Amino acid sequence: MMSDKGVKTNEVSFGRQWDEFDSERNRTWGIDVETRLRMALADFGQPPEWFRGKRVLDAGCGHGILTAQIATLGANVTGIDVCDLEQARRRFPSVNYVRGDVSNPPFGPEVFDAIYSGGVLHHTPDTRRAFDALTKLLRPAGLMYVWLYWRVPGLTYKTRSMIRRTLAPFPYGIRRLPVFPFAAQAALRDRSLSFSEHRLAQHDFFTPRWRFEHTPEEVLGWCRDRGLRSELRSTSRDGFGVLVSRS
Repeated sequence: MMSDKGVKTNEVSFGRQWDEFDSERNRTWGIDVETRLRMALADFGQPPEWFRGKRVLDAGCGHGILTAQIATLGANVTGIDVCDLEQARRRFPSVNYVRGDVSNPPFGPEVFDAIYSGGVLHHTPDTRRAFDALTKLLRPAGLMYVWLYWRVPGLTYKTRSMIRRTLAPFPYGIRRLPVFPFAAQAALRDRSLSFSEHRLAQHDFFTPRWRFEHTPEEVLGWCRDRGLRSELRSTSRDGFGVLVSRS
């Protein structure tokens, strides 16, 4: 279980991340929400109608916009996140938003038909523990998609990682110091994203207390240990996604 101090640390980092990001004017991770929904459907390998009537958990829902999009498919959707979700509740009253810790979710076993967790579990103190906690929530024949960071080659990534590791034990105000200069540098190099979109990416890299990197083989091994079926579903420059299913 994440300690109270750990929960507070993540709450500050991700709460500020979404408070400062204009989700109505800018794209999350540079991707509009309609595209994010299509990507999620592809990650699950299911047509939209599969979700109708299903109980779905968005584990680490952030600002809750993708959660609400999944609900438009006719699913009964719950979003959980460590940060304040009042704004999401006001914007999307049809969705059930729960403030809580994905490492110790406040749900009974085998209650969800589908679980989506995109770029979240590696920000907990123990990725494997959070992963195992979510698999216990999955119903028989249910599906879970998890996306995690892996190590990116290159000097720039090594430099950023070294700075991140050095600042990680310090308070939030210190950890966020590299965000603006690196966002400005990225914005000059890549004009396809707004400065706010670049700032979101740098904030997500530098300010969380924990940011672990994993490999597909490692996560597939976790699934074998728990008797779960799994397959590598997606890869990108920054990470990979694994689809997990229960028999």
